[in-house]
Amino acid sequence: MVAGQGHLALLASAAAARAEDRGSCEKITGPAANSCRQRMDALDAAVSAGRATADDWDAHIEKMKAYAAHQFGRQHAQALWVAAWTGAPKNLNAFSRAEAAVAKAPPCRPL
Repeated sequence: MVAGQGHLALLASAAAARAEDRGSCEKITGPAANSCRQRMDALDAAVSAGRATADDWDAHIEKMKAYAAHQFGRQHAQALWVAAWTGAPKNLNAFSRAEAAVAKAPPCRPL
């Protein structure tokens, strides 16, 4: 297994677990309902941003495997790495913002 594939599997598992919870806040009533919806919205945004970042990482891993299989040479590998490194901040920064929003979101404590 190439380094990082285990992390991608963990993310897929977490996203699947979150998908099972989708809509659960609709069952909550009373004062907790708004807080729970805000928190779930923040979590959904974080999952989406995390998925974009993980997709970038997955593409990088696939390119590393292709290079290891001699499908292209060092110069092309270097160009791919520079392009990935240059583009990475977009999704990484979006995930950082989403993570901060989750930290600020109200807790969901249904009664």
